[in-house]
Amino acid sequence: MIAEVALSVVLLVSAGLTIRSFIALQQVDLGFRPERVMTVGLPLPPQHYATWDQRNRFAQELLERARNLPGVQAATIGNGGLPFGGPQSAFAIEGQTDAETRQIMLQLVSADYLRTVGVPLRQGRMLTEQEINGSQTVAVINEAAAKLWPAGENPVGRHLRLDLLDKPGSPAVLTPTNASAYVTIVGVCGNTRNDDVRNDPQPAVLLPYTLLAPPGRTLAVRTQGDPKSLMNALRTQVREMDREQPVNGPTTFEEEVGFRTAQPRFIMALFSLFAALGLALAMAGIYSVLSYLVSRRTREIGVRMALGARRTDVLRLIFKTGGRLVGMGIVIGILAGFGAARLLRSQLDLFQVTTADPASFSGVIALLSAVALVACYLPARRATKVDPMEALRYE
Repeated sequence: MIAEVALSVVLLVSAGLTIRSFIALQQVDLGFRPERVMTVGLPLPPQHYATWDQRNRFAQELLERARNLPGVQAATIGNGGLPFGGPQSAFAIEGQTDAETRQIMLQLVSADYLRTVGVPLRQGRMLTEQEINGSQTVAVINEAAAKLWPAGENPVGRHLRLDLLDKPGSPAVLTPTNASAYVTIVGVCGNTRNDDVRNDPQPAVLLPYTLLAPPGRTLAVRTQGDPKSLMNALRTQVREMDREQPVNGPTTFEEEVGFRTAQPRFIMALFSLFAALGLALAMAGIYSVLSYLVSRRTREIGVRMALGARRTDVLRLIFKTGGRLVGMGIVIGILAGFGAARLLRSQLDLFQVTTADPASFSGVIALLSAVALVACYLPARRATKVDPMEALRYE
């Protein structure tokens, strides 16, 4: 019984930590509004769109058509970062000398990106249509990137060198003539969980999507109702532009966020299942052991009651026996639970939960104590109904 209680403590602690981690993950501020936003992928065939100008003209026309669809509130097109990820580039801040090469995330987008994704503008302004269509080297950074400047220094109006604009690193990515690696910062936007839901916001810079032209684009639309209901209309627009152009998707932002929390949800369900089984076994063990002890001590209980013991004395006797065994199991389980929690953290990367989370451990102790109380009460109640005369007659 001690072993069963100890094992259920370990399982319950593990389940409690994963549940607390998942709840914290569900409540995290994403920095953007995922509701009613749909994305589709547009892999442009390189043989049909071989030049930088062809790829950007296709993106510009499709974006204009998408904006005019009924039910579309905002639309944006880009080369990544919708809503997670984006290419990485080495960077340098004007006036600063860095001893080591640092990386920053690039999100190449159109003018309505912030409105479509639901990201607030904190300072300055957003990129304009004229700047994007003209492939001007302007940029908006997020708050995490703004911290790369010394405290109190305003990054708006400053220059940033982005090596990827000058050397894309892949012959499939095309750049405009006389491409420049230097951009001028015109605004600062809010942070988003741009790397992953569980990771802190990474420094990122928003650029006109026309500065780089890879053989593929991503279109995102925010709608008034169900975004997937517009998929057929969107496919029709693409088919009118190019009958051979494929469209991948659709995928909603909510589905993307759900996909990134699928593993924590599965781990939480798995540990909860095993914890429930362990708790049921512990309860059955406590009940069966105490029932057996009561049956073996029937004569003793009868003699005690014949000599004047009250029902409360008998109840206290049985609860004391069960409580001692349960207490030993809880102590052993708590000690083992600390080790299991450290192992769990190293293997599963629990989100915003410490291995010695007091709420999880105190909750487990309270739950197991309540279960043990119920399991002890049934045999104890049967013990109080022992007839002293029958016990003495048996003696």
